[in-house]
Amino acid sequence: MAFIAPVLASLGGAGAAAGATAASAASAASIWGTVGTIASTVAGLAQISYQNKVATQAAATAQKNSNTAIQEGQTAQKDQDEAAAAQIAQQTAEQASSGFSLASPTFKRINARNRVLARRDAERIRQSSIDTAQNFQTQKAEALSQKQSLLLPAVMGAIDIKSSMISGANLVRKVKSRNTNSQAQWEQA
Repeated sequence: MAFIAPVLASLGGAGAAAGATAASAASAASIWGTVGTIASTVAGLAQISYQNKVATQAAATAQKNSNTAIQEGQTAQKDQDEAAAAQIAQQTAEQASSGFSLASPTFKRINARNRVLARRDAERIRQSSIDTAQNFQTQKAEALSQKQSLLLPAVMGAIDIKSSMISGANLVRKVKSRNTNSQAQWEQA
């Protein structure tokens, strides 16, 4: 019966070695899991960075296009006003040279109608440029919204890394705790 104590002691040593191996394996698995999570998150962050740059550029382009639409609309409206004024002046001169009285009610009605129509044309041009600019502003808002929506995946990637590290540490702790308990049981026996 004296041989039982050395056998149990040798088994306890083997159990401790097996426990250490299990803890090492758990540590390695935890590390590789965390490395995989980090690599995946880094690749995701690179994609997010690219999409962020694309969204920023799209927003800047939309803003530039909006500004251009307004400027072109103002120029077109000014050109329309000048063309209408020239046409009205030409019609007035033709009517005056033909002997038509510029003080007559008919001339005044025609002249007023021409001015109203010219103003409407200019307003249509201006409204068209405003509509175009608003469409570009909508595109800008969509690009900025897309850019802002990229923040959540970046934050989630960081959380995944922390979660992976914490769960890996818990796994190693559990294996070491189990091994310590097993070793204590062997030593008591």
